[in-house]
Amino acid sequence: MDIIPPIYRLILDPYIAICAGALVVANVNLVFLEPTIATYMKTSMGAEEWQIGIVWLPAFFPHVLGVFVTVKLMRAFPKHHCLITAVGILIEGGSCLIIPFCENFVALIFPLMIDCFGIALVDTAIMPTLAYLVDVRHVSVYGSVYAIADISYLLAYGFGPVIGDWIYNESSFLTLNIVIFVVSLLYAPVLALLRNIYVHENFDEEGEDGTLGDGETGSGCSAAEVKPVVHDEHDQAGERICHPGRSSSDLQQRQ
Repeated sequence: MDIIPPIYRLILDPYIAICAGALVVANVNLVFLEPTIATYMKTSMGAEEWQIGIVWLPAFFPHVLGVFVTVKLMRAFPKHHCLITAVGILIEGGSCLIIPFCENFVALIFPLMIDCFGIALVDTAIMPTLAYLVDVRHVSVYGSVYAIADISYLLAYGFGPVIGDWIYNESSFLTLNIVIFVVSLLYAPVLALLRNIYVHENFDEEGEDGTLGDGETGSGCSAAEVKPVVHDEHDQAGERICHPGRSSSDLQQRQ
């Protein structure tokens, strides 16, 4: 029986840590902008209360569009989730360079829409990647890894408003957006480390029972010849080994 790894072992997995970091970086711009943009609109644009209240509303539609586009891209390029995530982070960072130069309410809406489109790319691409990493590197139990994703959101929303407000008060709104851009620009290349995690065949090429067309799994063994193995309690990341020529009943007797 597979041993479910504790959450700290998942956090120590470098690939999962990179994905969690991407979620933090993707939401940094939101948590920096949300508590400061209202003050900026009042002092720099003389915006009215209703304008401040609905400035984020149009961004909902590109966010939904971003989810749809990401799903299509992931189906077309199933082994390039990291590239989609990196593009989303760069889109977010780039939009933040436009925001400080907007002089009125209408102009401000467009970079915020671009920003939310980028966030949708990141969030939609990263969550399946976390699930895939658990499948191939640990045990296929997803509660812990999705808890790590929630922790990433909590870290961003817990500390982001405090840091963003401090930067805004000590420097300027422009400096705040430059910080967001620099963080995004520096983190995007880190996602290149995820480019080699997809070592198995695409799921579209497999049958409904998880085997390829010839009744074999991606490793060249039949489904009955592959079993999960946990070496000991200290090595909880199960691996799959192949016993050619042995039936499933033989494997069950050895277990």
